[in-house]
Amino acid sequence: MSIRRLPRGQDEGFTLPELLISTVIVGIVLGAVVSAIILALRTHETRTRLIESHDEQLTAAYLARDVASVEKYADRPLSPCGSGATLAMTWNDPVVGDIYVDYVLDTAQTPAVLQRYACTGLGAAQVVTLASNVQSLSCTDDSGTDISCPSGTDSRKVIGLSVTELSGRTFTLYGKRRTL
Repeated sequence: MSIRRLPRGQDEGFTLPELLISTVIVGIVLGAVVSAIILALRTHETRTRLIESHDEQLTAAYLARDVASVEKYADRPLSPCGSGATLAMTWNDPVVGDIYVDYVLDTAQTPAVLQRYACTGLGAAQVVTLASNVQSLSCTDDSGTDISCPSGTDSRKVIGLSVTELSGRTFTLYGKRRTL
C-alpha cells in the first residue's frame, strides 16, 4: 500500500493553527453580539421600569392633593370636564370657584392612558397624562378592596386608585380627605 502525497501547495484542508485562530475569531465575534443583545434587553427593561415609576409618582402627587381637597365626589355624568370619568371630584376654591377633577382611562388611545382633567364650570379643561400603557383602572378602599368609584355624597375618608400597566405591574395609590 502506498501513500500518495500531493505536491506542495496543493494540500487540501486546514492546519491546526488556522483552525484555532478561526475558532477564536468566531468566539470573539459571537461574544460581542451576545453582549450587545443582552445590553439592549436590559436597557429596554430599565427604561420600562423608569417610565412606570414616573407614572406612579406623578399620579400619586395629583391624587393625594385632589382627594385632600375634595368636598364631594362629583356625579360622573354631571361633571363639566367631560364624560367617562372613573373618579370625579369637586371642591370650591375661594379664588376661582368650583373646581372639577376627573380621572379618566382613555381607551381611545393605543395603548390606553390615564388622564386627569381639571376644570372650572366656565373654562376649558386642563389635561395631564398621568400614566401611559395602562391596562385597567379601578377604585379601592383603604383596605385595598376593589369598590365602585365614589360619587355624590360618599363619605369615605380614604380613596385609592389602582392602576395596572400593560407590563402586568399594578400600583395602588391612596388619598385621604381633609374634610367630610
